[in-house]
Amino acid sequence: MFSKTTSIYSIINFNKEDYSQIIKNIESSRGYISYIDSKLKKGITNPRYEKYLDLKQALYTFRPPVLPSNKTHLIAHQLPDGLTKNKLDNLNEKYGVQDDYYIDYKLINDQHGIKVYNYEAIPIECEIFNDSRRLDENFQNLNQSCLSDTFIMNNNRRFMMLPFLIKLEDKYVEPVVIVNVYDVGIITIQLIIYVEHDNVIQLTEAPPRFEKFPEVYFYKILQNYKVDDFWEKEVKYNLNADEIIEFYEKQLSTISKTKLKSNPNNRSMSWVFGDFELDKNADHRDFITKHKKLYVSHLTNGNKEVIERKTNEDIDELLKASEIDKNGQYAYFSSPTSSVVSVGYSAFLEKAKEALKDTAEELKKEGRYSDHLNQIFRVQTFNLIIQYYRFYELTFIKRYFLKELLTGISSGNYKTIKDYNAVKKELNFIKLQYDEEVLFFTEGSPKELYKSILEKTNVNKLLAKAEELVKSISEDTSIIRETRIKRNETLILILTSIMTILLGYTGIKLIVNDVLLNLPIIGEFFMRHPLRYTIGIWFVLILVMVGLNFRRWLINR
Repeated sequence: MFSKTTSIYSIINFNKEDYSQIIKNIESSRGYISYIDSKLKKGITNPRYEKYLDLKQALYTFRPPVLPSNKTHLIAHQLPDGLTKNKLDNLNEKYGVQDDYYIDYKLINDQHGIKVYNYEAIPIECEIFNDSRRLDENFQNLNQSCLSDTFIMNNNRRFMMLPFLIKLEDKYVEPVVIVNVYDVGIITIQLIIYVEHDNVIQLTEAPPRFEKFPEVYFYKILQNYKVDDFWEKEVKYNLNADEIIEFYEKQLSTISKTKLKSNPNNRSMSWVFGDFELDKNADHRDFITKHKKLYVSHLTNGNKEVIERKTNEDIDELLKASEIDKNGQYAYFSSPTSSVVSVGYSAFLEKAKEALKDTAEELKKEGRYSDHLNQIFRVQTFNLIIQYYRFYELTFIKRYFLKELLTGISSGNYKTIKDYNAVKKELNFIKLQYDEEVLFFTEGSPKELYKSILEKTNVNKLLAKAEELVKSISEDTSIIRETRIKRNETLILILTSIMTILLGYTGIKLIVNDVLLNLPIIGEFFMRHPLRYTIGIWFVLILVMVGLNFRRWLINR
């Protein structure tokens, strides 16, 4: 068995003043599965959704769909407390039993050749509910194990959202949706879609990002959810991951009652490959070597035609350039486009066998051992995703802030000292809050992983570019400032000159009439034509002022 897990991130932003109100509105909407209250240090589940699942499981179990047709005797659980047969009849009449379930049964008695089993028809949503709760707790444990308490993540709320269902042929996929609301004014949405395949997938004609899912089932978008609302779903056909995440962007805007801004450019996609075909590639590096084109295809979002044109040397070089971690069990590759986690069966097999040791013999007789083994592989894959993609998310957020900063800089709006101080403050915020020394309170592999992802995804290059541009803004701002000062000085000089000229005539007239006319010898000379000499001296003053201003204009030009 081969598994491919698609993980897509999206970032949407909002006015950070609305943070508390958004949290309050999402909680009151009941449009989630669960969340963890960090202050109370406990998980909170949506009671309405939990009640819906209890009712649905009871209906599916006590109004069973098709059961195995053999001589085995099957018995059901007793009715849960508070639930009557009449209530189940009403639910069955109103909603019926669909095909979105799987049967789980356990041997409880084996006497005289007659085996008695206890069975449950479990809706797919129940499994998603358990996955979501488990992931939420694992996320919390990981955060507390390595992330600093003073880090900005301390002021956020993570919600495990209402799921969607994907139907592939006759099987349902069990996706998980995670939303993080940060008080700095951003929300991250993450979809995790785990799909099992009988064989290793092949290169496709379309880029991996545009893979289509034939049937996708959503709960309706409402401002507030009641128990009965969860029974109804709407189906959409041939959607890719981007189109699915757009649905959640709209749903978040509705249940938060807040205007949220989304941009398709603020999305990133990653994958997890699981080689779970037993006893074939004990060393996972052999599997990667055999299927290296598949890895490069997903790391570069390249379709079959593009990848097939590349030489083996090009493929090896691309894979090597993206490599962060690789050993006989795991591998992790990251590029500016996406990232791929890869795992071999040897990483999980011993733990899986240990978990099934008490029931292994019976499960093998019934032909269900491999199904239970694959179920454990799926759970372990989800746990593995957290170990890598928690830190990939942090780099994704840092890249988002840097790209927004660079976009603002490229718009050319930073022209004043105030503008420069604002962009410098924003850059310092990004550098400080997402620096590994601030993020992590302890040394170790998570910190080193984060640093490696920053390098492979070119986030460090973005930071260097932003710092260089901010430095250029400083120089440009200084030049603009000096130019404006010179222009201001020129204006002052012109105005001063005009005032000097206007007021100078009166002054010159007084000097001629009161001083020069009364001087011995030359007084008679000025007395003959006082007006002419006054105007002449005034005209010389005008020529001097005009000459000085023209000279300054030439210098400042």
